[in-house]
Amino acid sequence: MDSPKFFLVWNGARSNRRTLLSPPQVKEVLSRASEKMQYECKTLVLEENGSIIDDDEYLLYSRDCTIFLALKDGEVWEPQEKINTPPHSHTESLPTQDQNSSRIHEDSDDMPESSRHGAQLSDLNVREQRQYWRTFNGMEIPWEEFPSGIMSDLHEKKKLTITQKRQVRRIMVNKVRKINHYGTSDLWRNIAKKICDKYPKSFQDEHPDGTITATGYLGLATMMRNLNTDLNRSHMIKTQEHEMHRQSKRVKRDNNLWAGNVENSPNIDSDNEEDLFPKVRREINKRGVSITKVPEVIQIYDFLKDEDEIIKHFNRLTQTDAHTLLIRIEEDYAIIFEACNLMKNRESPPRDHNVEALIKKLGKYFKEDPNQIIIHNEAGTTKTVLENKEGVNYPTIEIIDNDPPEIWICCQGVALHATEDMRKAILLLLIDFHVFNFIYPKKTSRILEFLQRYFLKIQPDLGTRSQAPVVTGINLKVLTLINKITSIYNQNMV
Repeated sequence: MDSPKFFLVWNGARSNRRTLLSPPQVKEVLSRASEKMQYECKTLVLEENGSIIDDDEYLLYSRDCTIFLALKDGEVWEPQEKINTPPHSHTESLPTQDQNSSRIHEDSDDMPESSRHGAQLSDLNVREQRQYWRTFNGMEIPWEEFPSGIMSDLHEKKKLTITQKRQVRRIMVNKVRKINHYGTSDLWRNIAKKICDKYPKSFQDEHPDGTITATGYLGLATMMRNLNTDLNRSHMIKTQEHEMHRQSKRVKRDNNLWAGNVENSPNIDSDNEEDLFPKVRREINKRGVSITKVPEVIQIYDFLKDEDEIIKHFNRLTQTDAHTLLIRIEEDYAIIFEACNLMKNRESPPRDHNVEALIKKLGKYFKEDPNQIIIHNEAGTTKTVLENKEGVNYPTIEIIDNDPPEIWICCQGVALHATEDMRKAILLLLIDFHVFNFIYPKKTSRILEFLQRYFLKIQPDLGTRSQAPVVTGINLKVLTLINKITSIYNQNMV
């Protein structure tokens, strides 16, 4: 059986316009046209030049939307210019390029004016495309294209499997897409309803207890519509070039941006079996983002408790020099205080380069609580007490108020490092956040992100360790403060 084609058939006066879906046979087209026109059609001719169509092969190879005239007995073809009847439908006017404001009737069977000369659907506006698909809603189901296994199950009234239903959907979507890639929800519902009405037992939805819950045609229609939509989204198809671009971005992110984004992993491949760096990274990454079990990691890799070793590990991880923080605090201490001074409550920086005072000043500027990361303990507190102390999940600076003060970096019940210099304590705190892959706590995220970006110069374009919501990958208030400091520094240089 010949596959159906889409024809535009008008009467001789071009006032009655119809669309037909029938096999490419002249007799069949004339028969279907007679039913639509409600008079006996004897001759089929081309609308543009009046050529008589009496060969089925011409119809077989003609383009979709070719316009034909179905003439009565004794009626002859005349060009459009000689006909006084305006080219409108017998039921209702259709929109043209100059009549876009006219309303299209829901029941109109006519084609839009834009398709008179064989225009493709891609050239039609949205309203005309809808009109096109209203005319196509009467399409017949091509049962002959269904696999024999599916047809035998349908005739035996068996319920189709998920795979068989998927085949049915794909066949119908491909059939529609041969005409054009557009389709309305009404089109898919009408197609699905025809299929389910003919073979109801094969598509109906059943409850596990055997109760019939639905005919299944709405689900079939939705699946076909979604499949057609996905096929139309060419920008979502991953081409080889697109995949290569994504892969290059992934490599760049892994190599350069990991230090600021806890959800990414660094490039940890190494051929050296004695190299502990990739082993440590795999162990920490395996334990998940911000839930690293520090006591377990330290037990396996105890060298991380050594101050020099963990600084080396950090430098390799972030491709930076950790010691720059110690130098920059000395140089930019006063400038940071000046940039943090608001219109009210201006205060001068302490002369002794008190780093704790600097952190508190940053806390005022960012409206955060620095006491979440710098915690004071009574004089006489021992290391054992600090380790048994119920603390938070992330690294903190624990200060024992002895004379001189004793400073520890603690995390999850482990006293990791001891120091007497507050600058070194801040450095080790940031190092622990990066090495053990912790998220900056929400109440101190801006302070820590500023220290990371300004002092350590770890400035990834994407990603942040902050729990606070960030749209651009960097907190705008942090960026504003850095710009203020740069401006003051440039003014002083002048």
